[in-house]
Amino acid sequence: MKKHSKRERLLKEVDLIEESSVQAGQKGIEPIWRDEKEGKILSSVVEQTADSVVITDPAGRIEYVNPAFEKQTGFSKQEAVGKTPRLVKSGKQDAAFYKQLWDTIRAGRVFRGVLINRRRDGSIYYEEKTITPLINAEGAIVRYVSTGKDITPRMRLEEERMRLVATLEETTDLVAITNADGEIVYLNKTGRTLLGLQSDGPLPVIKLSDVVPEWTRTLLIGEAIPSAIRHGSWSGETALIDRSGREVPVSQVILAHRTSGGEVEFLSTIARDISDRKMQTANLEYLATHDPLTNLPNRTLFLDRLNHTLLAAQREKGSFGLLIIDLDRFKEINDSLGHPVGDAVLQEVGVRLKRALRDSDTVARIGGDEFAVILPNVNREGGPAAIRKIRTALEEPFVLDGGSLFVYASVGMVLFPEHGKEALTLIRRADEAMYRAKQSGSGYEIDSSLQKK
Repeated sequence: MKKHSKRERLLKEVDLIEESSVQAGQKGIEPIWRDEKEGKILSSVVEQTADSVVITDPAGRIEYVNPAFEKQTGFSKQEAVGKTPRLVKSGKQDAAFYKQLWDTIRAGRVFRGVLINRRRDGSIYYEEKTITPLINAEGAIVRYVSTGKDITPRMRLEEERMRLVATLEETTDLVAITNADGEIVYLNKTGRTLLGLQSDGPLPVIKLSDVVPEWTRTLLIGEAIPSAIRHGSWSGETALIDRSGREVPVSQVILAHRTSGGEVEFLSTIARDISDRKMQTANLEYLATHDPLTNLPNRTLFLDRLNHTLLAAQREKGSFGLLIIDLDRFKEINDSLGHPVGDAVLQEVGVRLKRALRDSDTVARIGGDEFAVILPNVNREGGPAAIRKIRTALEEPFVLDGGSLFVYASVGMVLFPEHGKEALTLIRRADEAMYRAKQSGSGYEIDSSLQKK
């Protein structure tokens, strides 16, 4: 047999390739080499891509997995080939989900969705999946090719975000986020309810400064927001306007959130309704300064107002009157008719005194059956006129529990600066005048002048 040299064999192979190319029409050696080269490139891409690639037959049996699949799932190629994708099924998604998946790809359509799968070590991962049916010239599905991206970190962040949103939605504090222009872009359920907005759906175009009273708007624009931008946060007491137009006091925190470049991206705020706390504080302050039985100023508030009145009179070189009023034989009312009747008498005395005097006058209960009155801008002529009004008011019978009784009072009066220039001196001299009136039965006295009526 004739032996051919290596060169001859190579030339013969080239001739055969050229002959095949001619028989194939326009297809030449270069396209054949290109197809082969592209195939190798494609294979290399699939092998090296960071996304998992799985190829199955029409029945779903795995024919190929790339290295990314092995890394993502922990299953080797040998463990996966011949199995079905149930290999990584976690059981976290119901049958209806998988029915929709199979109905889609069996109909020749592309499926896109997120699968919750389980790795070989039992850990759960989220995979953003695309499954594409490969259809031949006859229209039959011959393969399924799926690509998957591990989005577990993103989904964990989303789960955390959803938990945070759920927490914010259920908190009893108002939580809002505004953009750099101050427009509210997020408002939780408490905030929507407080401001009278729909509980769901898009927010109307509204700024934080639109839902606060004027004094708070000035505080926000002039101090709070600039301070939050400069220092990162601001806290203080402000107020909101609720859906009924009522001013609601709140304790508010404002935070500035910046981009990686340092620009303010948005502001967040938390506002807690402190109406109850304010009311409790006001009640405590009221109880500290008012008599609980008559709701009149008590001795503490009386002394405070007396000092203020005295300072004002000194500054303006004016005058004022001070009355000390003591009910006569009040102990007999308590002893004979009982303390409930006595309390009712004290309450009615307070009402009558306030009704008889000016709004600018102070009527206080400073002891058991003792009252005091401060008469600003009253001189020697005006004092007796006020006393007459008081006595007239008390002369009317007190109708209690179907019966009636008469209550009498003794009144002592002093004038500033005529009878003293210090508060304690005025109180002492008014008290002395009241006792002289009680002893003499005169009804009232102005200091030691023994003027009677």
